[in-house]
Formats: sequence, C-alpha cells, structure tokens
Amino acid sequence: MTRQVMGILRIADSDIALDARCLQEVVRLEANLAPRPLAPNWSLGTMLLRANPLPVVDLARLLGLESGDAPREAGDFVAVVSYRERRFGLRIDHIRDVVEVQPSQGFELTDGSGETHALTPRVLEIPLNDRPAYVLDLDALFALDGMVAVRERAGQTDARVMEATNRTAERWLMARRGETALALDTAVVREVVMCPAVEPPALTLSGYLGDVRVRDFTLALFDPCALIGIEPLRELPAYMVILDGPDGAIALAADRVVTLVEQNARPSAAGAGYSDAVAGVVATASGDALVIDHYRLLSTLNLTSLARLHAAISGRNAEAKARKLWRRFSYVHFSCDGEMSTPLDQLEAVANAPDEAEIETGAQLGRSVSMAKAYVGVWRFNERSATLVDLRLLLGRNADTPAAHVLLVDGGEGLVGFLVDSTRRIEYIEAPAESQSIRWRGDSRPDATPAERAKRLMSLGEGARRQVLALVCLQSLANDLLRETRSLALAS
Repeated sequence: MTRQVMGILRIADSDIALDARCLQEVVRLEANLAPRPLAPNWSLGTMLLRANPLPVVDLARLLGLESGDAPREAGDFVAVVSYRERRFGLRIDHIRDVVEVQPSQGFELTDGSGETHALTPRVLEIPLNDRPAYVLDLDALFALDGMVAVRERAGQTDARVMEATNRTAERWLMARRGETALALDTAVVREVVMCPAVEPPALTLSGYLGDVRVRDFTLALFDPCALIGIEPLRELPAYMVILDGPDGAIALAADRVVTLVEQNARPSAAGAGYSDAVAGVVATASGDALVIDHYRLLSTLNLTSLARLHAAISGRNAEAKARKLWRRFSYVHFSCDGEMSTPLDQLEAVANAPDEAEIETGAQLGRSVSMAKAYVGVWRFNERSATLVDLRLLLGRNADTPAAHVLLVDGGEGLVGFLVDSTRRIEYIEAPAESQSIRWRGDSRPDATPAERAKRLMSLGEGARRQVLALVCLQSLANDLLRETRSLALAS
C-alpha cells in the first residue's frame, strides 16, 4: 500500500478518515431534508445542493457513536463524497485535518476471531494529533442495506460557476504570483494589502502558507499556484488579495497587483493541466492570464474549512464591527510626475499605453482649450473609441518620459483614456461609512481648469487609522473634458 492523503473528519468525539480524493466540498446541513421512506435511522434523507439531490448519511448514528432518531438541527456540516461515480453526503461536526499517511501508520482492527471490522477495518496513528483516526471503508458502506447515492451526471457543473464563466464581460483584477498571471473577479475581491508577518501553518495542506492578521481578523494565506495545480513558490509574497467566500474570507499570495481589465474570458485550452479552479483565460498585452473560478476555488474542502474556522475566531470582532455601517473604499495609486490616487470604481480598466501605430491622431477633438496640449488621439479599446489625453500635461506636470499605462474612464458621452507614468498598486480600505469626508473639492473658481476642479482632499477612517488622501476625480474630469469638447463642436 502506498502513502495516501486522508481527510480527517470529526464526528462526536471520534476522528474518521477517508481518502481525500473522494471529498469534494463541505456544506451546511439544510433544515428541509426530505426523509426517505423505510430508511434506517442513520439515513437522514435527501437535501438539494445547488438544485441537485444529495442523500445524507449520519455517520455518528451509523457507527454507533450517537443514538436516537430525532431530526438533526440545521447548521451541522455535510461532507460531499464522490465515489464510484456516485455522490452522497456524510453528516460531520467539522473537518479536522488533511494529512498524508504512510502504510506504517495504519493498524488493522480485528475481533476475537481475527475478522476485521467491516466499516472501519483500520486505525491510523497520526503524529501531533491527540487521538487516532478510524478509516472508513467506502466499499463496505455501499454494501449496507439502506445505503443510497445518486449517480453523477456527465459534466455536472455548479450553476454559479456557469453564471460566472458565461457573462459577456467581466472586470478582472490582474495579479502575478511568480511567472503566473491570474485574473480575479473584482466582485469577490475584498481588498489588496501588503502581506504582514505570516504565522507558520498549523496544518500541512497544499498551498497553505500560514495565517495572517489583517486589522482584527485572522485569515488563511494560500499560494494560488498550488491551488490551480502548478508548482507552488516557497517565497512569502509582497502582497495578498483577500477574497470573500460564502463561508468566510481567504487570502491569496501575490507578488504584484497593479492592473484592472474589462475583458471577455475565453475557455482555457483542453489538457492544459490546471485544476477545475481555472475557468478560462483573459488576453492581456503581456500574455494570457488564468481566470480563477472563485466559486469553485472557495468551495474546495481545505479553503472552506479554514475560512469557516477563521470566521468563527474573528466572530466577536465582526459583531462589534457590524454595529457601525462599514464600507470598503478602493483606490488606484499611480505616478503622474508625483504620486496620485483615484477611486477604483470610477475606472473601466487599467491597460498598457498603446503604441503610436495604434493611435489615430487628429485635431478635430483638440480644439478644446483644456485639451489643447494634452490631447493625444483616438484609440480603439475593446471595440470602443477612447479619447486619449496625457494626464500629466493636464495637471501641468513633466511628461518627458513615455507613459506606461492608461486609466480608462466612461465620461458619459464616451470613453476617455488618461495616460500616466505608471500605476503603482490598488488599495482597499475598510472604514466606517460615516468617517468619509471631503475636505476640499478642488478649485471652484469660474476660470479654473477641469483638472484643477477634479482634485479632492479626502479624510477616511477614525482615530489612529484616519487617512488623508489626495485624489483626482477622473470621472468628473472626463465629463468636463467631453462636455467642453462637445460644446465647442456645436458652436462651430
């Protein structure tokens, strides 16, 4: 027998082990299970898991660890098991561990006649655990009278995954881990922060780098490379992207997070060797980025269990925090002959600056007084025309070096691309909503330029965490520029 990776399930006061390859995910036990007629007391009935039936076995009753026929309370957990092309659920208290075991760690359990116990024929000795684990024989489980399962449909897919991968357009946060480019749906990105000190992992799990503290919360930090089936990196990251999942938040390691892209995803190549968490690819100027299917990623066994664990640990802090209305504020920091910022939700995308050959030049839009020196031309971006202006010149800054990035904004009457030296990073700040105050709304004089009117000085947060940010409201600036240009065109 070769070494195996086993999932350790806590049931009552005992640990039960089974092959981790059979474990698909862990979900909440629903209150409205449908009892099965003439079923034994360890068959709890059938629940609907994302519109698919799932029979549930109560392991505690089956193994004699608990007795009784009373309905189970909702809120317990169900481990979803796939075996012999069939699916069923096991009611458990929680996932205790996922470990690799050697053949020497297993011992047969026999009775006085030398016969092994049918359902739990072996017991595992696991170092660092406070008790042994009994190995569940799934073949023996299937042989029981009253045991039922449902046959998996070919290509069975979570409906939420289909929804996530079939949208016509997505906004992606582009991150890099080593040489791997990743695209993360901004809808589930809570924030991007510098990676703090990492506490060593308590469990040996694939890609699990340890725990990190972000303000009052503890999060599990994972290397995304390991989660999508490629060689993980040992180095600790400079940044981390925090994702919100249905059972809590996790953090993904990243070396750089600088780009925002609105782009359609296309399916990944068959046989690429990635895990199911890779839903497709997004084309960027520097190559393809792998689209991370966050629903599937965040429903995997290890991530779900750790997210729940840390959510429970941080529960009291979350309750205290919930007494105030908190909001997530997000900003893109960029260089424009000096450090500047703009709200992330005002941007359609962040892209590499186009080459001269990609730009259609012309003076027809350059008659605007504000654009006279800053107007660059028109660029086709995702089948839309974007008016390109050099933000550095609009602000009266030095523009001797070529711009590296363009910040694209929908100005209501068209798309405007602001050329900047480079984008630095994307920052997410959680603060009480009422703490936001704009101290200065830009130059309000009638003769002020649109760029001067677009400047803001914002205060955010409370006490020692209060921050003051110097912002450029690019959406307001784009609106003013396009309105000014349109007025001049009508006047002529």
